[in-house]
Amino acid sequence: STDVISFKSKIHHKKDSTYTMLGLLILLDNLGEFKKGKFSQRVWIQINDKAKHRWQAGIVALGGGDGYITVSAVRMKKFGIHFGEEVLVHLEKE
Repeated sequence: STDVISFKSKIHHKKDSTYTMLGLLILLDNLGEFKKGKFSQRVWIQINDKAKHRWQAGIVALGGGDGYITVSAVRMKKFGIHFGEEVLVHLEKE
């Protein structure tokens, strides 16, 4: 299916004992049909309606029905996005 799920999310900073993720999209209850499958789903992600801001990514489970997609520091700089900023996210199954 080429269905696209669109929602707004903030870029968060997540740190754990092993490493620091520089960009983090928290996907909470916005997963819709993706929740019906398993997490770690491969998706195409696009940010802020800009085709050049599209790449392949994986949804990682956080537990409790939440998940995230990492956005690297390099991408954040390239796309001009910052921590705490709300972005428009489009997800499409690979």
